[in-house]
Order: sequence, then structure tokens, then C-alpha cells
Amino acid sequence: MGVFRYENRYAAPTKEQRERYMTGEREERSFGPEGKILLVAYDEAVYIKDDIDEVRILSPQTGQILRQRADIKTLRTQKLISAKFNPAVIGAITNILKPHAYAILICGDRAESGYYEFWYDTVWMYKTLINAGYAPNDIFVLYGDGVDYATPNPFYQFAGTVTDFPATTTSVNMLLNGLKNGDAAHGIPQMKDNDTLFVWTFDHGGSSGGQSYICLRDTGMWASDFSAKLNAIPYASRVIHMQQCFSGGFIPYLQNNKTFIGTASSASEVAHQSPNNYETYGGVIYHHGEYNFFITTAFSVSHIITNRTFTSKFMIITSSTSIFLA
Repeated sequence: MGVFRYENRYAAPTKEQRERYMTGEREERSFGPEGKILLVAYDEAVYIKDDIDEVRILSPQTGQILRQRADIKTLRTQKLISAKFNPAVIGAITNILKPHAYAILICGDRAESGYYEFWYDTVWMYKTLINAGYAPNDIFVLYGDGVDYATPNPFYQFAGTVTDFPATTTSVNMLLNGLKNGDAAHGIPQMKDNDTLFVWTFDHGGSSGGQSYICLRDTGMWASDFSAKLNAIPYASRVIHMQQCFSGGFIPYLQNNKTFIGTASSASEVAHQSPNNYETYGGVIYHHGEYNFFITTAFSVSHIITNRTFTSKFMIITSSTSIFLA
């Protein structure tokens, strides 16, 4: 992959360079003072246009560039000399281009409804993801009315704020559209086709007319509508886990050779609170969704054995990390 620097506002990549490097899908980002530097990422190159004084094409695989001197024959003859590119810029661009692991946690109801596992399972999965190496800024939590639940159990507390948005159809659509196109106003990055995605959903669910839906704070969201938004997001691979009733009805809309999907029930079954797997803290019993209990326990089994005591009538079988990390 060639890397070139053009130090004249009239200089530009040659036709050969454009055809070689600047093809396929692209992603644009602005950075630097007042956003005057435009970065365009292609499949095989990065094109940087500095509106201050220069235009660049950069390969993140090397720290070298080639500098083109400007003269009246710029468009006909290339005079190239080797030069070092700013390492800070290389670092910033490489960070943008490298694969990221993103996660979406959606819980459409609140602990105050009487099913406290709506919060317990949400924050448990959130902390499990962080322990697995996910960056907090790369985990998007849509919970209840958009406010964390205050609990006396320290395990279901977190030093910072867990919830990003309320679990409404408006917020779900905003987040999924943002991950597809980018939404700087809400702090949502544009995913790339080399990123991975982990999706977890929890609430009541239903089925009507042969199609499943998940309940959210404002209304239900059909499997077809949810999947249309989720499937539009670019990704290298993804993992989807669903606890809600009738969640198996989402499978036909989401399955492909880059997706692992697990559900608590078939398209015609209800899902349940786990009756035999719970924990006790301060004399209070802490329940969980049955499917949630087993997948999250499998993902974080070493932490649980060390720090918490569960009452369980079943043997816990640990899961392959490939089923966890998309």
C-alpha cells in the first residue's frame, strides 16, 4: 500500500492511486483544530485532507510517508522524498481504524415493577462485559426510564452511571441508527465492518400474528422492525442473547453465518424467572431471569465462585469465550 503526502492545495492523488486505494465503502471523520482535518477511511487506505495547508494519504501499517514537492509540473511529474509522519496523528488514525468490540444492553422494564432482576441482570451483564475487557464507552445501556436503580446489594452497584438511554423504541432506533451512520450528538460511533457486536435484551415479550415482539417502556417492538435496524449495522461478527418470552421468534430475522444467537424460549414459549437459582444478601433473595442466570454465570464463573454464593440445583457449565465475545 503506497503512502503519499501532497504539500500543495492543487496537488491530489493520481488516477492510478485513486483507482488502487480510494475505492469501496468509506468512513469520514473530522478532527484537529476546529475539525479542519478530514479523514476518509477506505478499505485499503486512509485519505486525509488538511484544510490548513496540505492533503495526505496515509497507511496505518507504516510510519513513513512520501512527500510530493509542488511546482508547475505537479500534475505531470511526481518528485518524491521520504519523510516521517506525525506519530500522534498515526496513533489517532490507527485507533479509529482498529477493530472495536461494542455491546448493546436493552432492558425495557424497571426493578420497581416488582421484578428486581430487571436491574440485577442488567448491571450484572454490564460488569461482566467490563471484566471481559469491553470499554465502558463502548457499552450502550438502555434501561427502564433511563435512570439507574439504587440497590443495597454492592454487587449490583457501580461507581459510575450504567444507564445511557431509556429503553424506548425511540432510543432503540436512535442507537441502532447511530451505530450504522454515526451520531456524534449522542456519543454513538459509526461501526465498521471489522468491529464486533454483543447484544443482550430483557423484558416481557409477546407474539401476535405469527411474529414475536419485545416490550419496551413505550410500546412493543416487532422482531422484523428490530432486526431491520440491527442488521443494517456493519460488523465482522456478533453475538445476541435474548431473555424475553417468545424470543425464539427473533431468530429467523437475525440468523446468518456471522451471528451467534441464543434465546430463553422458542417462538411459542414463555420465559421465566429462575426458581432454583438465586442468591441471598442481607436476608433478601435476589432472583434472575433463568436464561440470564446461566449465560452470565458461564461468562463470569471465576468471579462468582470467588466473591458470591448462589443457591442452585443445577450444575453450571462454563461457556466458550467465543460465544461471549462476538
